[in-house]
Amino acid sequence: MVMNIFDELLTLTTRPSWMTDSITVERDANGYVIRAVIPGFEDKDLSVATRGNVIVISGKREKTETKNHFLSEDASFERTYTLPNDVQIDEISADYRAGVLVVTLPRRKTQAVEIKSVPIKVLGSSK
Repeated sequence: MVMNIFDELLTLTTRPSWMTDSITVERDANGYVIRAVIPGFEDKDLSVATRGNVIVISGKREKTETKNHFLSEDASFERTYTLPNDVQIDEISADYRAGVLVVTLPRRKTQAVEIKSVPIKVLGSSK
């Protein structure tokens, strides 16, 4: 199932206008996968970090000129999302290839919830 990042899986708090609709989230039994199309950046220009239950995806590119006189402008972005409660933060990983950043957010293994009956004591009966 592919969902736009702005749907209920992650809550968007900041967004640069040039990146609109370039991020999607897939969810399966193992967790979530964020795919961000970020053309023109190198892996050294990108950062993925967590702060508590928040993930920050950012990048900064300096103005460059190639030998063919191709000029790229300065560019930077930062997107911040609140993570779902079931993400195993210490297992998050990220890969970047061909202009696409893929961030894998594994879900915590859930344990069976034990149902336990609690006895009710009757105190101070007044008859």
